Amino acid sequence: MKLRTFAERMGVRYETAWRWFKSGKIQGRQLDTGTIIITEDVEHYTQPEPVVVVYARVSANENRPNLDTQAERLSGYCAAKGWKVHKVVKEVGSGINDGRKKLLALLADPTVTIIVVEHKDRLTRFGFKYIETLY
Repeated sequence: MKLRTFAERMGVRYETAWRWFKSGKIQGRQLDTGTIIITEDVEHYTQPEPVVVVYARVSANENRPNLDTQAERLSGYCAAKGWKVHKVVKEVGSGINDGRKKLLALLADPTVTIIVVEHKDRLTRFGFKYIETLY
């Protein structure tokens, strides 16, 4: 099967499947036209369960009651998507502050595959595109 079809079945981006092919994690061959054909049996590949973390943030202590309702909404969203929430992280701090300890620990954890936020400004006010690209 073509590499693109393999990537779709695995639930990964084409670029990820291409890196797997180039590093030898999956077996296949490249035609003269550049098309990559995967020769391995795809059935033995299983997609690992995503490690989903809910991140809720408010900017001031006076908004602390909103923190619990925000986390509940996000957990409900994850349940609707069929995701198991592994951890709920709640934090009080400014979106401009780049020293939020709980967020930094969350971003440094390599096991986390999905971070669910209500809106991107709950994660950070500036530089969201950098985090999105790196994550």
